[in-house]
Amino acid sequence: DDWRPLRLPDHIVMNYPLEAPTFLTALRNWSKEAFDRHAEEHEKLPRFHVYTFARTSAREAPSESLTTAEEEVAVKLIAEQLVPGEHDDYRHELDYNYGCNVSTRAVRDVAPGKMVVCVSFTLTSPLLYNIQHGAHTR
Repeated sequence: DDWRPLRLPDHIVMNYPLEAPTFLTALRNWSKEAFDRHAEEHEKLPRFHVYTFARTSAREAPSESLTTAEEEVAVKLIAEQLVPGEHDDYRHELDYNYGCNVSTRAVRDVAPGKMVVCVSFTLTSPLLYNIQHGAHTR
C-alpha cells in the first residue's frame, strides 16, 4: 500500500510577467479537501510568488524601489484574479479578509513607466474557498 497523502508545495513561482496573473484562476481546480488536510498536517501553507508588470506614469527616473502606485497596480492585477470585483484596497482585502500576508518587491525596471514586480501571498483556506465558490467562479 504505497498511498501517501498529498503534499502541496511550500512555494509556487510564476515567473512569466505578461500572463502569470491569469494562471491564478487554475486554483479553482485545486482540491479543497486535500488543501485543508495539508493545512492540518503541516504548519506551512503554499506561498505564491507571481511576477507581473506594473505600468504607471508615476516613475520619473530608473529606480530599484517601487512607487506606491506601482505596488497598487501590481497587487490589483493579482487580486483581480483571486477576488474579482471592485475593492477600495486590494492588499487590505487579501491581507485582512483572507489572511494572505501580501508582500511586493521590485524586480527590475524594464522600460519607462514599466516595472517588473513580484507579488507574494499565502494561499489560505478562506481564499481557496472564495476562488472556488465565489460569485466570480467561471
